[in-house]
Amino acid sequence: MAHITLDRHICRCHDGAGNILGRDQNGADIRSNAGEISLEDHLTIFAVPEVLSRHLWARVKMFFGAAVFIGKFMKSGHTGYIKYFAFKCDFCKQIAVSYPKGHEDRLECNRCN
Repeated sequence: MAHITLDRHICRCHDGAGNILGRDQNGADIRSNAGEISLEDHLTIFAVPEVLSRHLWARVKMFFGAAVFIGKFMKSGHTGYIKYFAFKCDFCKQIAVSYPKGHEDRLECNRCN
């Protein structure tokens, strides 16, 4: 499975300032100076392009509508790590990032819900 860490993609925060969105699985803070932005949006901007550019199999899976594993991240205020996946939304046709929700482990687009 495709996996990256985002410690080098911390929104170009040179002084460590910015809102803490969460942590990657290595414990590095994921920060944003972009104002109100969710961890899912941050992963869509920085993690998805890197995974898709590095892994041909991830591009093939995404093309055929399958979800692609991005990595394990902890949201700010949470105590555990969650597996995040990138997928193409059936409704808005945009790439979205989310974690499995509910008993059915469904992936929901943040833009459509």
